[in-house]
Amino acid sequence: MIKNAQEQTQPESSLNIFMLTSDYYYRENYHSDIIKEFLAPKGNHGEGNLYLTLFIQMLKKHGAKIDETQYGIDSEVTRETHKIDILIKGDKRDLDGKYHFIIIENKINDAVDMYRQIPRYVERIEKEVGGIVDAVVYIPKNPYKSVDKTGWTDYEIKRIDDILHLIPAHHADIINLVSNWIVPCINASKHLDSISILRQYASLIKSLTPQIMTDNNLQKFVEYINSPDNQTNIETVINLRNMIDRIPAQVAKELRYNFSNLNKVDDESNELKYFSKIYEWESNSCVLDVLDFIHPSLQIFIYTELSMNNAYTLSIRDWKNEGQNFEWLGKLLNEFKQVNNKKGESVCSRTFSFYQKDDIIQCVKDILNAIPK
Repeated sequence: MIKNAQEQTQPESSLNIFMLTSDYYYRENYHSDIIKEFLAPKGNHGEGNLYLTLFIQMLKKHGAKIDETQYGIDSEVTRETHKIDILIKGDKRDLDGKYHFIIIENKINDAVDMYRQIPRYVERIEKEVGGIVDAVVYIPKNPYKSVDKTGWTDYEIKRIDDILHLIPAHHADIINLVSNWIVPCINASKHLDSISILRQYASLIKSLTPQIMTDNNLQKFVEYINSPDNQTNIETVINLRNMIDRIPAQVAKELRYNFSNLNKVDDESNELKYFSKIYEWESNSCVLDVLDFIHPSLQIFIYTELSMNNAYTLSIRDWKNEGQNFEWLGKLLNEFKQVNNKKGESVCSRTFSFYQKDDIIQCVKDILNAIPK
């Protein structure tokens, strides 16, 4: 009845319910809700702690030191407890009377890391709750996305690096969520509904994750384009590279257009009050011009760039008060990091992915409302 996993996870022409919800699967909580439901031993899947056990076995294969017996049928799997995407609490106390936990940070939607995000989560569990964190599982869509450790102390780096496991959503050559958890879940499932849902979810993740060249394929690609018979292919690659170089400018233009209704001088004019100009910044990025008309020294920049982890960087700078704090941002400050920009100037910055255009527009609106009058 249950076919081998290789066959079950092949792309299908049949109906895929996940593909029909394209307006939602770029949202962080979309994936977290699905993963949480299958990890929960008392979830509606009816498989008990089977999927949780297989998840822990994947982590142990990745080098995690976890006692599976701490995570039985009564383990709790919750969403947004202590603001953590997914939190797994074991159902047994250890010899010291402490419960054990697994923290899951889902980045399948390319969300950026908040300042000191993971250290804050670990501290809440170990100091406030009094538990032991066995593992922090970081699940990016792009396998080469790394954890932002800005602001981490040396102790936190040492403590968390020992339990941090970067498990990409999908990749051909390394341990990943699809091949090493979802596929084993499919093979072990007894319920056809669960098998069907897991198969469709695996197909969705594969469609979302970038196609990363393996070393073998990369070598074949280099040999192919360098062949004397493939001069046309080389020209195609060059043209493609030139097209990629133009992407930041195009992204900036589209973003500026999205701001048009927000910042027109008046209804009868197409003139914009701010973000009215776009200029190049180095070779791979553009910047929307500064906003400096509301406050005598405040400037806001939006950089558009082509990188692995983000498309937009919003930076705030007070050029008359270098090094000042930005407490006037209020709660917004929790989403920003104070760093030095490429010119060595103190700025308050936040990055956004390609799928967070609405978020950056809302963020600018919030900043405008927060600026000291």
